Amino acid sequence: MDHVYINNSLSAEDVQTLEEKIRNAPTFVTETPKDCFSSVEDGLVLLRSNIQPSQHQAQTLKRILDEKTLDLELVEADALRLQLKINKMMLKMKEIDALRMQRGEDANFYKYMLSTVRLLPPEVLVNIFTYLVEISCPTRRARSPIGISHVCRAWRSAVIGCSSFWPELVLHPCDVSSVDDRAPRIYDSLIPTWFNRARRSRPLALKMFCFNHARCPIDAGDLLHGVVSVAPRLTELLLRFDWKDHTFILPLLSSPPETFPFLEKLTLIEERGGEANDPITIFGASPRLRELTLHVCSPRVVNGDRLLLPWAQLTYLNLAQAVTFQVLAKVLFQCPQIDTLCVPHVDLENTDPIDLIVPPHPMSFPNLTVFKLGIFGAERSDEAINLDVLTNIYLPKVETLELSAGPQLDHVLFPLFTMVGGISASFSSIRRLLLSHVDTSLAELPLLLHGCVNLESLALYLPELDPQQILLWLTTSSGTDGPIHSKLTSFTFAFHAATIPITANYLDDVGRRFSELCEIWLKDPMRNRPLETLSLFVCDFNIIVAHTDTIHATFNDIRDRLSKLACLFKGSFVAKIIHDTNDLLSSMRISDEYQYFPDEYVCDHFPLETGII
Repeated sequence: MDHVYINNSLSAEDVQTLEEKIRNAPTFVTETPKDCFSSVEDGLVLLRSNIQPSQHQAQTLKRILDEKTLDLELVEADALRLQLKINKMMLKMKEIDALRMQRGEDANFYKYMLSTVRLLPPEVLVNIFTYLVEISCPTRRARSPIGISHVCRAWRSAVIGCSSFWPELVLHPCDVSSVDDRAPRIYDSLIPTWFNRARRSRPLALKMFCFNHARCPIDAGDLLHGVVSVAPRLTELLLRFDWKDHTFILPLLSSPPETFPFLEKLTLIEERGGEANDPITIFGASPRLRELTLHVCSPRVVNGDRLLLPWAQLTYLNLAQAVTFQVLAKVLFQCPQIDTLCVPHVDLENTDPIDLIVPPHPMSFPNLTVFKLGIFGAERSDEAINLDVLTNIYLPKVETLELSAGPQLDHVLFPLFTMVGGISASFSSIRRLLLSHVDTSLAELPLLLHGCVNLESLALYLPELDPQQILLWLTTSSGTDGPIHSKLTSFTFAFHAATIPITANYLDDVGRRFSELCEIWLKDPMRNRPLETLSLFVCDFNIIVAHTDTIHATFNDIRDRLSKLACLFKGSFVAKIIHDTNDLLSSMRISDEYQYFPDEYVCDHFPLETGII
């Protein structure tokens, strides 16, 4: 007989089969004959091989087998009856569950009718939705006010009626589904409809990420018309595209230069840049453009007719891609009004001194307050490349100065002497100073640090100098000539473990020098601001595991010494071993601008769906 295990209620056919089996089941039990065998031994003998039972024994065994088989059928009949009862109970349970769900929905309906949420005024709903969209993103769609507006009529009215939800739009044109027949012409109406919900006085921001154009269902003319229709109101634009397949966006890039009359901030990212034969002219006459983040191929910048930009009026410039000194010189000397310049990666290896064109006399940048420059590439013998460009830069008012070499830190050092002349008159104005993998000397470094009397943040990684000598000079100069950094709030010191004899005594001396220097600064009677952050990094790029315990012991000693000054030091002490050059730069970095481009430019923004407005 088949065994049936119930995971769900039975069908009508299964129930009918089950009832038929129950009707045909036996209802009586036979009694086992007694005295089947004369003794136990007789029964055991039959279990042996090649033993033939007698006629009487065979008849007895057959009667016992028939009895046991009948008993099994009776037990299975009981199981079928129980199974039928379970099925009836499960059907009844389903009815009860359905009834409970219906009653629950009814109760929730009347509970909602009495809920105070229905009575929230639109301005309270707007505050809640603002938190949901801008801070908490439980789903991708929740990043857009569209998702909230589809909940109910009241929510839709509140969201659409609040202009603060609509001043920024992120587009992924090539991610739009091609199933919808409206897809090719969606942006002609979507873009202006979105921005028309924002208050006229609010600045508008548009960010477009255009990839995989060959499979894009959007019509290029439709996108161009949608962007141009709101261009007079845009103050911020981010455009990211792939140059190898940019025919989709080419009509927009080659539009008339006066298309964006009120544009103030532009981020232009050209992926996998090549020869860049097609010019970008649309931004050539934007009279209010001041902030520019540029990530395009070098030929486009060197050849001015391929990228038209109002360089002379820029105040913020971030050359986020790797550039040569030709590009740096070409751009920098066209920006006399610049106040923030960030060039993270200047490629020495691909710089050709023959093509380098610089002004015959040093050029002053009187408004430049933030200057961040990094170089990388194989070490070159013609130092004139550095001198030709950097020695022609005069920065009288620089406040933030970050100089570094990377990411191939073992191959090249930043020549500090090329910058000293240009910033010598502005030592007193420097407030934030970062020197990472910089080539200098103990005669040149004091000249710079003695003049920076208003330093607030100092980060040093000078692999060519003995860390003990650097700390000793900082300690002695602070003790004899008076504290030189009374306004310092952050100090980061890094040294390379491979350039010094790693022993417990040496590391203890370095730790002791670091602690003594910090103690002098903390006890400075002229200090009017507390030290907030102290950092010590040991750079061990070869990952010498044997040094780990010794280094951590030094870190613990410094913590113990600082804990004794708890009444003076309320800030944090950061100490770690660094095995990667990029980790070193990110740890020492004063600001987060010092990268190819900010993370927000590469995050996974949701694609707008068709027909959701």
